[in-house]
Amino acid sequence: MTQQGSGLAAKLAAGQPTEVARPRRVEFVSVVLPCLNEEAAVAETVAEAWRGLAVAGVPGEVIVVDNGSTDRSAERAEAAGARVVPEPTPGYGAAHLAGLRAARGNVVVMADADQTYDLEGLVHLLRPLADGADLVVGSRLQGTIGRGAMPRLHQYVGTPVLTRALRVLTGTRLSDSQSGYRAFW
Repeated sequence: MTQQGSGLAAKLAAGQPTEVARPRRVEFVSVVLPCLNEEAAVAETVAEAWRGLAVAGVPGEVIVVDNGSTDRSAERAEAAGARVVPEPTPGYGAAHLAGLRAARGNVVVMADADQTYDLEGLVHLLRPLADGADLVVGSRLQGTIGRGAMPRLHQYVGTPVLTRALRVLTGTRLSDSQSGYRAFW
């Protein structure tokens, strides 16, 4: 007969909950949008974020992290009501870190500045957080994917395969592990 331990590893192995999710209050949301040469889309993306905050009924801010744009992205973002944070270190990760440092909210929503994600629906990311989740990841694979929004190889092979592997390894109910649309405390 095998005896199971009573620690965290044993609970995880047995599929038991490790803690009770406690509701929390979403007080102020920082929407962080890394941006590199998104002049054509950034103003509408910022406007969508503001509308999403209004629909969710929460105060917040929209931060566009300009990662070295050579077009008018920064001025268009600012004109749309975003706080623009310059980040001279190239790369998506550097832009995200700059946005996180600048964020004032107790909740951060990450997305892209190119209208990839439905920011008007950010209430759907915030609701599970308020119910006790630590992290919520949006999905591009549930619903309709706009033409050209995601390469077919990623849509039908790469993302689904990686997501399934993560689901098997971690036991999560994730449907799009590569989504850049996330909300967390």
